[in-house]
Amino acid sequence: MFVSPLLTWFDRNERPLAWRHPDTGAWGILLSEVMSQQTPVARVEPVWREWMARWPDPASFARASPDEVLRAWGKLGYPRRALRLLDCAGQIVS
Repeated sequence: MFVSPLLTWFDRNERPLAWRHPDTGAWGILLSEVMSQQTPVARVEPVWREWMARWPDPASFARASPDEVLRAWGKLGYPRRALRLLDCAGQIVS
């Protein structure tokens, strides 16, 4: 009942977000979801791009220091999210 109109609306109104690219893997999606919690997408996207260039996978991110991660988090707000991502990356690679 609602599926067809919803898909039509999305086709007309979808925003071109970097993490919607078909080559974006689970790590990129996880970062985008956590970064987007209570933070406008317009602020998230440039930081997400920087993070993906710097830490393209959980293994590279898990080697980062908490200070480095917090500096890279910048002004996204709620910095505990960054530290939780660091913990998550450590769990993924262990």
